[in-house]
Amino acid sequence: MRYTNRIKQTVADPSPAGEGGEIALDIEAINIVEKPDLNFDDASHWSVFCVSLAHRPEGSNAVDTRVLWRQGPTVCDELELIDRVTDWIRDRSPELLLTYNGKSYALPILRHRASVTSKECPGSHVVEADLDMLLDSIRHEDLFPSVRERYNRNVSLESALKDNGIETPTVELDGREVSGEDMPVLGLRILRDEATDEELKAVAEYAKSDVKQLVTLRDSLSE
Repeated sequence: MRYTNRIKQTVADPSPAGEGGEIALDIEAINIVEKPDLNFDDASHWSVFCVSLAHRPEGSNAVDTRVLWRQGPTVCDELELIDRVTDWIRDRSPELLLTYNGKSYALPILRHRASVTSKECPGSHVVEADLDMLLDSIRHEDLFPSVRERYNRNVSLESALKDNGIETPTVELDGREVSGEDMPVLGLRILRDEATDEELKAVAEYAKSDVKQLVTLRDSLSE
């Protein structure tokens, strides 16, 4: 597949040393219906434009982060992204997959989009099977229920990190803080190859900050 999008060089992190350990995962998505279900009960309302990953190998304190980008607007581009995500995780042989509300958001959307795109891209059915096999074989720990049980209410990741004394970098774009609400609009600009270098950098930093802190949050909750 030929890539033309500038984002392929935006977040070139070194490959992590070692295997095993834990991988944290999150996705950034765009809505593909006019009024999406913001509770994320319907995975068919969303399409993935990037996946952020953090890997801490067994016995190491170092956390390597990576953002994998969809390289174009087509469903086959999205399928290729999911295939790379599957390979990236599998190559590191993690014992644990960490998410925050991943049972309701990231994983159902990834599975759904793998199913849809595999059917629309001829000869690509193996991608869906590979993703399902991978996710079914790794122990998954969603930190959202643990935090909700501790505080007896739903807690955003940002609040959970703050309450546990975990500092998170503030990502700004054009003088204001970037939030999850900005992702669908920025995602569309990225897929259309209209995003500025500053927008690409902001999305990458925002996506990476979430997964890196998930590893720290799990340590804090385990104390």
